[in-house]
Amino acid sequence: MIMKKIFLDLEMNGVDRQYTEVREVCTREIIEFGAVKLDENNVEIAHFQSYVKPAYNEEIESRITRLTGITTEQVQNADDFLEVFLQFLCWCGEDYEIFSWSGSDESQLRKEYSFKAGETLPEIEYMFAHWNDLQEQFGHLLGFSRPTALSIAVRTAGIEYRGRMHNALDDAVATADLYKEMSGRGTAIRKLKEDLHEAKKPIGVSLGDLFINMQIA
Repeated sequence: MIMKKIFLDLEMNGVDRQYTEVREVCTREIIEFGAVKLDENNVEIAHFQSYVKPAYNEEIESRITRLTGITTEQVQNADDFLEVFLQFLCWCGEDYEIFSWSGSDESQLRKEYSFKAGETLPEIEYMFAHWNDLQEQFGHLLGFSRPTALSIAVRTAGIEYRGRMHNALDDAVATADLYKEMSGRGTAIRKLKEDLHEAKKPIGVSLGDLFINMQIA
């Protein structure tokens, strides 16, 4: 069976505080889907991008606009969450693995779908059964004990970022590029892995923690 690989990134906006019951389930709503699809040879074959009109906040918060570039005007006439999610499922097709950076996107998608739809579908069950956390895989590969930001991981791998950080499609593309590097097509991660294994481990500090602190500094 030939499995395609799909890399998904979601951008979110806060639920307005007046919706106290909603906030007990979800404090955020998805406002953008971005995804890239690779074939069995890790070649990009398709892209998906769609804004989502939030149901529980009439405005995109100013801090979210600063971070993502998404404005209230951009989502006003967008489809709602269920419509976009079903469009995305159709785009995914069959026989695929799905990847995201960290488990937060999967968690948000599960909670938001359960709250807004309630019923499940075989296609959705398939998606969650084939979900992979690439951030976790990256940390395991290099022996990092703490989660690594996508921006740091991309820089670590020597990858040129194609676009704008916190744009859902651009982040999805960056995640796919990182996957390809981790799969052995590049040399930066392989060399870093060798260097980390050869280095002397400081007392009480993991090599991953030391490296991340150096990147952040």
